[in-house]
Amino acid sequence: MTSNISPSTCHISDNKNKSLTACKRDLEKIRDILQPQIDRNIAGRVLNSVGDGDDILRCKELVVQAINRFQVSTTLNIMRHLTIFEVYTFIALRLKAIDSRQGHHNESRNTVSHRYLT
Repeated sequence: MTSNISPSTCHISDNKNKSLTACKRDLEKIRDILQPQIDRNIAGRVLNSVGDGDDILRCKELVVQAINRFQVSTTLNIMRHLTIFEVYTFIALRLKAIDSRQGHHNESRNTVSHRYLT
């Protein structure tokens, strides 16, 4: 799949470009790990199923790491342009989201989040 966006029509900062390049490198690594499995016939897949399962778990970990790395990088790029109030609000909202995802209702964290949101 090719993109219709050319470098002349889209400006990407150096930091964002580095993040995208690192993400691309991670995805290429995953493709290189999985490509031999794709190229095998059915008998080869059956004979190598245990090793393939290990490779798939490894790829899953690589995907999670790549997503986390990209999110952190993107978040840092966004935060560079925010005021201090916006940073505290962003952190408070992230803490609240993490708490709700984990099912924790720690009162002290909610108090901290509430203090920055009001």
